[in-house]
Amino acid sequence: MAAPALVSPANGASVSGTSVSFEWSPVSGAVSYKLLVSRSASILDTTKYKCNVDLVGEATVTYIDTGYPANGTRYYWWVWAYNAEEVPSLWAEVSANGRNFTNTAAYIAAPALVLSG
Repeated sequence: MAAPALVSPANGASVSGTSVSFEWSPVSGAVSYKLLVSRSASILDTTKYKCNVDLVGEATVTYIDTGYPANGTRYYWWVWAYNAEEVPSLWAEVSANGRNFTNTAAYIAAPALVLSG
């Protein structure tokens, strides 16, 4: 089973706010996916996991995760595809496809002063 191509957030992106929308490309033959988001660049460091969710459905290629601190924390993310026999994407492909993003504060622009004459 091939690993999904990760679409969004882009590698190295700054994502503002307390929720993050993840997107990946569908994999032919996949019936489910697993999304893993971590504060560690190591997939194996389970103490740093932010999100570890199984998503059922071949058309499920997006997920919105909430609860991000919007404080400049860097996160890493990976996605596995699973076929009907529950065979996952190859570990080496998933690891190589991993991306990272920085969660930043959402800033509101200052209002413009309008003078009436």
